[in-house]
Amino acid sequence: KIVLCPLRSGPQTSWLRVELSHMGFELVECDPESHDRMMATIQVLTHFHTLVLGESVKQRGLALEETLRFASPVFRLKLALVGRLFAEERNLHEELQTQNPWAKEARQQLIEVATQLQELMTGDDVGYFGSRFDELQDYYRGLTDQAAPQLDDLLDTLVRL
Repeated sequence: KIVLCPLRSGPQTSWLRVELSHMGFELVECDPESHDRMMATIQVLTHFHTLVLGESVKQRGLALEETLRFASPVFRLKLALVGRLFAEERNLHEELQTQNPWAKEARQQLIEVATQLQELMTGDDVGYFGSRFDELQDYYRGLTDQAAPQLDDLLDTLVRL
């Protein structure tokens, strides 16, 4: 996918649109502000969550090799994402987290949701967690129908490695 944010129309924009399509890219067109708002969800949240997971695992004080010895396929997949992130250039991630005007808001929302869920899981009202989980399950139902088999295939491959 390539997001195209044309600032002006004309022959060069039309040419670029055609060329990218011929190269097999799926084009998504939007204005720059919509792009930045969406990337705050798609890139900022994804990478921030991965950074937080990586830092949290490190701060648990366990040897990474020992953690991997106990790791489930899902945890191995998440650690693979952590490893991939830290194999990339720091500047890329620094820019993703600091240059998007919607990044701070997205990160703050993630922190607030994590805090809310922490309170739910440590509170006395266990039923409230169940109702929140059910709401989320309904929201993601269309995604889970396609994602579950895809992830199962991916995890089966990972387990065989």
